[in-house]
Amino acid sequence: MSLKQSSPNQADGQPDHNLTEDRSEAETQENTWSDDASEDELAEEPILSKSATPEVSEELAESKDRLLRLAAEYDNYRKRTIREKDELARYASASLMEKLLPVLDTIERGVLFNEKAESLDSVREGLVKVHRQLFDILEREGLGTIAEAGEPFDANLHMAVMQEASDQYPDQTVIQVFEKGYRLKDKILRHAKVKVSTEG
Repeated sequence: MSLKQSSPNQADGQPDHNLTEDRSEAETQENTWSDDASEDELAEEPILSKSATPEVSEELAESKDRLLRLAAEYDNYRKRTIREKDELARYASASLMEKLLPVLDTIERGVLFNEKAESLDSVREGLVKVHRQLFDILEREGLGTIAEAGEPFDANLHMAVMQEASDQYPDQTVIQVFEKGYRLKDKILRHAKVKVSTEG
C-alpha cells in the first residue's frame, strides 16, 4: 500500500502561493476584459438615444438646415468672387484705354493733316501736342519721370551706362540722360540710363 505524499506547505496547513498567484492573475485579466467590453459598448452607443424628445429632434433639424443654407451661401459667394476677380483682371486696363482714346484721335487727325502739309514745322508741332497730351493723361494716373541732368546718381533709380571725368559736375552726378526712367507712384517701372561724372 503506497502513501500519497503531501507538499510541505500543505502539510503545515499553509496555502499554496502558486495557486493564489494564478487566481489573482485570472481575476485581473477578467477585470481587464470587462473594462474593454465597457469601452467598446460606450463607443458603439449612439450619442443621442432613439427616445430623444421631439424638441431635441426639431432643434437638430433646424441646426442642419442652417448649416446647409450657410454652405450654399458660401458657395455662391466663392463663385461670385472668382467671377469678379476674372472680370477685374480682364478689364483692368479699360479705364486707362478710355482715357487714351483722345490721343489716338489726335494721332489719326495728324496723319490725315500731314498728308497735305508742305512744312515739317506743322508735323513737329503735331508730335509735340500728341506727346504732351499723352503724358498729361499718364501723369494723372500716377506716372512720373526719373533722371534729370545735375542730380546725384542713385543706383535705385539710375543705370550708369557711361562714366566721364568732369570739372563741371561733382563726382557721381548725372551729366546726361540717354533714356528717361519712369515710376508709377512708388513703383519703379524703368531705370533711367545715364552718364555719370567722375573725379577728373
